[in-house]
Amino acid sequence: MSRTTLIGVSVFALLGLGCLSGSALTLCRGLQRHRELDTHRRDWPVVDGVVYTADKTYTSAKESTYRIGTEWVLADGRRFSKSEPSRSGVETVGRKVKLRYDPANPAHSESVDASVNWLVPLILGVFGGIFSALSIRLLSAERRWRRSQVEADA
Repeated sequence: MSRTTLIGVSVFALLGLGCLSGSALTLCRGLQRHRELDTHRRDWPVVDGVVYTADKTYTSAKESTYRIGTEWVLADGRRFSKSEPSRSGVETVGRKVKLRYDPANPAHSESVDASVNWLVPLILGVFGGIFSALSIRLLSAERRWRRSQVEADA
């Protein structure tokens, strides 16, 4: 194997394995955090809420953040609302949401359907797959080239 091919295969293999392991680690940590939060708040009562506002704020010429406002009413008639950053970005005003609220502090609530952030593990996994496939492709192309050289010499 030529030195250039060896370096190329090594670089792509290391990038691929690094991205794949980063993807797995990020996903595991996200799932672990999600389970810890869910276990801690599983006893909180669930209430129906509604998204009443969804705002996009520009922090600079290239960056923006999204905030959603959620409102909920308890069985005793008390109303609560909060505004928080949105992970998903675009949100539909008027959409019904399920919320868990802290009975000791009903103003503190969290979405029942809050999910694990899949974006970072997905991107790392895709890049890891691409780099790993490239390293395998380079390795197989080098072997084919070596075989053809041996056959030509014979």
